[in-house]
Amino acid sequence: MEYIWNGNPSVWKFRAPILFPIVGRLKDGYFLWQGKEYHLPNHGFSRDLEHSVVVREKERVVWRLQDTTYTRELLL
Repeated sequence: MEYIWNGNPSVWKFRAPILFPIVGRLKDGYFLWQGKEYHLPNHGFSRDLEHSVVVREKERVVWRLQDTTYTRELLL
């Protein structure tokens, strides 16, 4: 069963990724939180990372994204 569109390059060259923590892009590529500047790529950081399936049912799937050195560095 297909849960995430597997793509058709003649329609759209990308897949339907899991976008987190933003959809789109940030003005100037960063945001400020509690006085600190954080940079994020377009559509956040999770779209190019490996997610694991935690629950797979007929009507839903639950995915997990584990933190990595890369994701922790984004927050430092």
